[in-house]
Amino acid sequence: MSTETVELGTSATTYSHTVAREMVHRWALSEVFVTGIQTTGQYEFTVDAQLPLYHAYYTDHAARPELFDPLLLLECCRQGGTYGTHVVLDVPLAATLLVKSMSIQLTDLDALTIGTRPGELRTRVEFTDVQTRGGQVRGFSLDLELTLSGRAVGTAHIDAGAVSKNAFRALRVRQRASEPPMSSSLPETPAGVPVSPHLFGRKLQENVVLTNARRDGRCASAQLGVTPRNRSLFDHEYDHYPAMSLFEAARQISLLALDDGTGAAATRLRCTSFRGEFIRFAELDSPTTLDVSEPSGDELEVQFHQNGALIATVAVGFADLPGISRHPGAAA
Repeated sequence: MSTETVELGTSATTYSHTVAREMVHRWALSEVFVTGIQTTGQYEFTVDAQLPLYHAYYTDHAARPELFDPLLLLECCRQGGTYGTHVVLDVPLAATLLVKSMSIQLTDLDALTIGTRPGELRTRVEFTDVQTRGGQVRGFSLDLELTLSGRAVGTAHIDAGAVSKNAFRALRVRQRASEPPMSSSLPETPAGVPVSPHLFGRKLQENVVLTNARRDGRCASAQLGVTPRNRSLFDHEYDHYPAMSLFEAARQISLLALDDGTGAAATRLRCTSFRGEFIRFAELDSPTTLDVSEPSGDELEVQFHQNGALIATVAVGFADLPGISRHPGAAA
């Protein structure tokens, strides 16, 4: 006979289970990271989330020491903000939320080192610029402050809107002059020449979101090629490429521009910031091209085009951190 004991985290009742998946607009329980929410004012609340030690998308990185992925933290911000719109702003669950811009700035990458326990993320959130029409919330912004296991790690900001599903469908058909296809209709293997995962510090091909990639000095271009097999980026049905897939594409093409063709940049550099502006929907049935030119300071700006029009920009910041310390108990 054997026995084992489990030492609970510092806030067992807060991080003991995830919230209902519907509240964060997810199909799969494995893609829900938010574990609780507490309102602290009319437009203020805190959100807790548990960061997994292993995840097929968010921890598929070769760089060591291993850090929690900045896009995992941004996804937790998105989920927490979504939960807050329903609980704090009383936006109906049936509403469609539209992200206009989203950003994250990390200030302590050392605190993101993955140890032997899942990360306990706490985010203080405040709604600002809440806009209503006819008694219904139509637009809002969120300012977020992130702490991980008690250490401040950065800030985030989201600008978004809310519309009914009927209004959203009418908007999409009016913009396209046709019904948009759904993500389930995408081919499992994206069109174009695939890119090797090792160039982005990845192992799994389904985590590569670029095809037809080309480098020219410190400039790079590619085509967006997301496979629906990536169930983190396509957890549920979309009629456009979601914002998080554009962030990942921006990271990958930026690494390509900073690399020497060997994939060394992905093992040496760490993302410190993302700033995305979404101008138009990224349509599933039109080729999407990405271009990144010479970096400005510590950031590279990636432009997304469809049919000759600019549809989004994402700025990605990097830092060279060869000396990140390894905390006691951190995974070897």
